[in-house]
Amino acid sequence: MPRPHNQSSAAQSRCDTTRHHEDRFRYEPPRRTSMREARVRARFGLPVFASDGPPAGPLEWADDAAKLIDDALSPGGIALITGPSGGGKSLLLRALIGRTSASVARPIAPRTRRSPVSMLRGDLDAALATLAAVGLGEARRLITPAGLLSEGERARLSLARAIFAAGPGSDIICDEFASTLDRLTARSLCRCVRRALPTRARLVCATAHDDIAPHLDPQIVAVVSLTSPPEIVFKRRGSHGAAGAAGGRSGVA
Repeated sequence: MPRPHNQSSAAQSRCDTTRHHEDRFRYEPPRRTSMREARVRARFGLPVFASDGPPAGPLEWADDAAKLIDDALSPGGIALITGPSGGGKSLLLRALIGRTSASVARPIAPRTRRSPVSMLRGDLDAALATLAAVGLGEARRLITPAGLLSEGERARLSLARAIFAAGPGSDIICDEFASTLDRLTARSLCRCVRRALPTRARLVCATAHDDIAPHLDPQIVAVVSLTSPPEIVFKRRGSHGAAGAAGGRSGVA
């Protein structure tokens, strides 16, 4: 009669095989993964780990995760960083800014007197096209002082400025993305961003609200934690919808 531990091993093997047929699963490696192997996994949509072992702390965690995101995020792609307040979202954004040519979306103050069209300096036609792409193409909105726009419109203008300033191959960085907006406006902003994002630029945004993921449709989702390295989800080719359901994240250990 086979020993009980052999039966358990066979059952575990069948379970592992089943998980490997799923679109997303939590990968538990039998050994540590080197950074070089992790980058190959990222490039081909396989579960990855942020380092060759447990990093020393949040700074190292952010740096390792930034390397993976920078290597895997395609031109025209979107990465979403989410998690609790104080978990390291802004830290991870700063690590990414340090690695790339970045155009940062900065909040528009409520007292701003300049109009949207005057805040996008450069070619007028290109400025108008960018503003229209984010939903600010109506003539009166173009010349209204930005401080008089609604909160949602100011969020669109902030992104329009960053998109307009971004050069080819730049990363557009947005912290606290849609964080203060009602959820309907936040979903509308996601659709505008996807429409307006240049094909050769990449967008990385951070927010505590992971409910926007299906509407933003990110290629990568990084979930930060207060006590462990970021968990990174890579959307598989040919799959639909955004990653990020609990228990379905491909790991960063």
